[in-house]
Amino acid sequence: MRAARSSCLSCTRSALIPLQSLRPLSVPDFLAPALARQLFRPPSASRRADRVQAHHPELRRPGRPALPSTRIPLPTLTSRKDIGAWISALDPFLPPHLQQSPDPSSDTEQRTTAIDFACLLLDAQQASDDLLGYLGWVEQRWETTKWIIYKIADGGPPAMDHTAKLEPTANVIWPESTSLKDLTNAPIVAHRLRQSTPLRETLENSTSIPESIDHEKIAIQRAMGQVWRTLGVLIVRAAEDSTAEAAIMSHVLEIIAYLHHTGWIPDSVYYDSPAPQDHALQQPPTLHLLSSTIMRALSDAAMTAREATVKDPREKLNASYFLGREIPGSRYKVHVSGLTPELWLELLLWSCVHGPWVLDGTAILEHILSKQGNEAWRVMDSRQLYHDEETAPATSSPSSGWRIFGRGAGNNSNPGALARTRKTISSEAVTAYIDGLVNLMRLGVGDRGTSPEDLVDHIRKLKGLLDRDGHSLGSATWDSIIVRFLESGGVVPEKRPEVMFALANLAADFGTEVASVNAVPIPGSHGKAPYYFEPSTISISVLHRTMRSFIENGDITGATKTLDRLVQHTDCNKQRSLEQFFEAIKVVKRQRDGLFTSLAPPIDFPAFEPQVPVPLLAKLLDLATVTKSFHLGRWLLMSEDLDGPLITADMYAHPDMAASIVHFGTMAGENDLVMKVLKRTGFWSGSQQAHRIPNRLLTTLLQSQVQLHRWEKVRSMRDFVASNPAYRPRTSVLATFAAELVRLSPEEVALEDSLKRQACEAFADLLFAWEELLLTHSSDDLYCILAMLSTVDDQWREYCVQFLQGARKHEVKLSTADFNTLLAGVLDGYDSVRGKSLVDTWCHTMSQGQSPNRAPGGIPKMPRFRKSRADDLENRPEDIQVGDGSGAELVMQGRVHANRQTIWAILMTLSDNWAALVTCLPNCFVDRQ
Repeated sequence: MRAARSSCLSCTRSALIPLQSLRPLSVPDFLAPALARQLFRPPSASRRADRVQAHHPELRRPGRPALPSTRIPLPTLTSRKDIGAWISALDPFLPPHLQQSPDPSSDTEQRTTAIDFACLLLDAQQASDDLLGYLGWVEQRWETTKWIIYKIADGGPPAMDHTAKLEPTANVIWPESTSLKDLTNAPIVAHRLRQSTPLRETLENSTSIPESIDHEKIAIQRAMGQVWRTLGVLIVRAAEDSTAEAAIMSHVLEIIAYLHHTGWIPDSVYYDSPAPQDHALQQPPTLHLLSSTIMRALSDAAMTAREATVKDPREKLNASYFLGREIPGSRYKVHVSGLTPELWLELLLWSCVHGPWVLDGTAILEHILSKQGNEAWRVMDSRQLYHDEETAPATSSPSSGWRIFGRGAGNNSNPGALARTRKTISSEAVTAYIDGLVNLMRLGVGDRGTSPEDLVDHIRKLKGLLDRDGHSLGSATWDSIIVRFLESGGVVPEKRPEVMFALANLAADFGTEVASVNAVPIPGSHGKAPYYFEPSTISISVLHRTMRSFIENGDITGATKTLDRLVQHTDCNKQRSLEQFFEAIKVVKRQRDGLFTSLAPPIDFPAFEPQVPVPLLAKLLDLATVTKSFHLGRWLLMSEDLDGPLITADMYAHPDMAASIVHFGTMAGENDLVMKVLKRTGFWSGSQQAHRIPNRLLTTLLQSQVQLHRWEKVRSMRDFVASNPAYRPRTSVLATFAAELVRLSPEEVALEDSLKRQACEAFADLLFAWEELLLTHSSDDLYCILAMLSTVDDQWREYCVQFLQGARKHEVKLSTADFNTLLAGVLDGYDSVRGKSLVDTWCHTMSQGQSPNRAPGGIPKMPRFRKSRADDLENRPEDIQVGDGSGAELVMQGRVHANRQTIWAILMTLSDNWAALVTCLPNCFVDRQ
């Protein structure tokens, strides 16, 4: 095998890089239609199926393809962070002449394949270890590194598999004498033609799991991604250390030559197909213009490696050549000038873009981003570089426009031009990776794609690489990347608001993209920016949606953080606008003793103001009231900032905002604010000849009085509601009342206690006074709250029995917000154990209700089989029965969907109890002493 490989490396330039047709990426077929399991089948059905498959084995359903594994024993889990353990595990499976401790009697080399080494590299990659780079650079075992790479890359990239495709119209006789009008306006009666040959695929095989998913080929392909990572790191090290460049690049070029020869480098890397528009994303023509120089350099590296492999055995035999010690003819080969490592890095990065190694190329760019200080790399604009080189004096080089990438005696470039490409990468390459990362979104289909959390993190790092040198995407805007990310369908904002928040941080500030180094103006427009640089509301809209998701989940911390980011973003935009304005007027000549005038046109930028919708502000204020974050509510309503408060006075009359302000003002003691809102929202009722307030505002006032334990006012408002036929009671009033009942001190368990007795009497009077209204509009929620209250403890069960007379089956339709209100009362009145018991009884289990919250992006993995109605009936939770055993029994069907606020409330209560216990422990020890 080694001799065959050596003969391949000795081929000439034409044989070294054969022109091959561009192989398309191997994309597995989409999942076939899922097989629904039968609901009912006769007892003999399975036996019949077994008999059929026994006589016809070709009809068996193909199973899931087996995952590849390595025969090389992996290090233990505790030692996988030590790269020496990986080297020790790998060494016995190398050829004897490459082993550190050779064993001639071992046959492990014959028993291992490329899959074994590929899986070993991938397992080491999971442990953040680079075996190839460590063997080559640290231990200087370059021959071992090249042998492993050649072992994996031997045979070239896998070809794309094509599965059988069903054509439903292949055997149909179409009418020939039919006009276009008849084809489009009337149905077509087509007759079926019987096939002359039988079908090659059965229906079972055509609709089963596709066999095109070859895990061994995928493992080889991913292992090649690790090879690209190793080569990228080595090239970066060679560019930073000029003393080690020759030692590193000789081996790197030899490996690249072999990969080129075996077809792992796509031919499209060298294509130069200019886009029809100048501002479209396109690859710089660098590799196209220098393709002949690259080919000669790779051929030279292959010939040098050929000399080394042939001269060693000849020296042992004391053989001599007629023309000297070199191979005949090698002393007359053409010596080309070397190319800088930066160009080879460009070749490697674009090879990963054109191949299926976008994530591996991104890892190389992130490694470059980690370089700081004097070792930092820069991003250059290839368009501007090409323009500068075209205006320079021409030379006889065939690639005069890009001669600064070459160096040597024959290179006429000046040192200043060479310095421009020192430790640089093109901005087009970084933009191409950002564009490619969005296409790798996970959509919940098998194991395809990358989680959106990881993609956002990669894009954020690449954005930092561009921002560090004042570059932007050039051919697009960051708003378009955000839109593509959301439209991919890989993120559910309501389940993953953290991803939305990280995505919103990609938005660019005012004027940064237009003024970037690589912004391409429209030709002939005198520097006017392209249309896609026009301002949009995408950045603040994403923040609005993120805030809404945090609020619906009850996360006050996330909502506050999002609001702070929104205000910071708009303030930064206004500050940058002012800076640009004053910079512009510096160059304007003003007349002496003249008035100040400005000819600058007004700027219409939607992200100058937060523009938070009023209903969203109302929900934020409600959440601040529920979580007792009164400082946040006061800032929203009474901020003394230069821009004023977010909730202005003209919003007080809005129905949503008025109720939220009254609730906040009542609980925070802002009585003047409450009266101001009541005066603005009140109206005169001609039919009742009285001053009225909206029903929603009345509900809010009633809830506030219940929370403040003002039972006399509660009775007055109860009687007022009973006399008002247009009022419909809200479930939130009942949930608030039940929460206040259990919030009373459980230490005095007797209901005759004055506070508890008054609360229970007020609740009973409310239920009997509103009996007809409650049973007509919200009977399910009423009985659900009573059932939940009765499961807190025995005393509340005895109290609730009196309201369950004649109760029947009801569904659990209570909202999560109302359940959290009742849960807060249980946690305050009892402890976290009792609250957890309430959640376990009335909420869905984690496997059913919270599976979207655990999945990446909030999208659960699509099941192999379609769920039937029978599965839903089997997974339905058991009914909850509540009663005293005397016949008055209530049956509740269903559960409540818990959210983050549900779990967070229990954890916070547990944390407070633990903190109180830790505080009391020292005092207990002191008392004992």
